Amino acid sequence: MRVGTGFHGGDVLGCDVLVVDAERQYWLIALFMDFSLDMKVPEVFVGRCRTIDLGWQDPTGEGRFGPRDCPFDAEAFEVLRASF
Repeated sequence: MRVGTGFHGGDVLGCDVLVVDAERQYWLIALFMDFSLDMKVPEVFVGRCRTIDLGWQDPTGEGRFGPRDCPFDAEAFEVLRASF
């Protein structure tokens, strides 16, 4: 299963995608870009999460699905990066 949400403001945009795989593991893939910082490449986060809180919202309004217990997964990031 995959579900996602996007957001944008005057000079920022991003999206968060929650993935639940066949083993019922939760993954969070988040993309963020801030044009006021002259970002040429968006920031990408890939994390394996113990839980997801669908009601959580980042106080800055930039992230969704709650990053609790969701550390960065370097191996998954490299797999994702290799697919582009």
